[in-house]
Amino acid sequence: GKQMEKPNREYKDSVFVDLLTSNEVNMIEVYNALDHASLSKDTPIRYINIENSLYTSIRNDVACLIENKIIVLLEHQSTINENMPFRCLLYVARLYEKIIKPEYRYFKQLVKIPTPKFYVLYNGKELYPENKTLRLSDAFIENDESFELEVEVININQGQNEELLKSCKILNEYSQFVFYAKTYSEEKGIEGFKEAIDYCI
Repeated sequence: GKQMEKPNREYKDSVFVDLLTSNEVNMIEVYNALDHASLSKDTPIRYINIENSLYTSIRNDVACLIENKIIVLLEHQSTINENMPFRCLLYVARLYEKIIKPEYRYFKQLVKIPTPKFYVLYNGKELYPENKTLRLSDAFIENDESFELEVEVININQGQNEELLKSCKILNEYSQFVFYAKTYSEEKGIEGFKEAIDYCI
């Protein structure tokens, strides 16, 4: 039979990015839930965009400055890459280059920089723990934890992390959308994906 047209990845990916960048309140709500914070809805946010992130091949990213922290939020729809901490290391270096003035590197006095926080929202088909911390030190040839970068992986598939999803309307609705998008797409391809969007709206 005729193969169904698959949803275009860019089209599908933009739902996640648009959700968090089109309305700053959404981003604050998600950050508060993930970091157990209580920032007010009018907390200033500065989104950081790296042109051409082929350097790290990280896609579906939302990076922003909130309250002296760099928040990097990534969406994953397939198998979690165990090299994510290393990729995030390269990525955050690019972000620092973007926001810290070059001359600051040569100051004698200590230059304070925002604290990086990395979150991956997993919504792939494969079974994955509700929560998992990936550590850069696991990749070191010699066992040494003196330098560390952690990436928190949060499974947002239906039936996972129910307390978190209950506490965050945006994540809960997005989790439901992903569920319907998968279900409808498997039945009807791109038309099913469009139906899922209409249904969730």
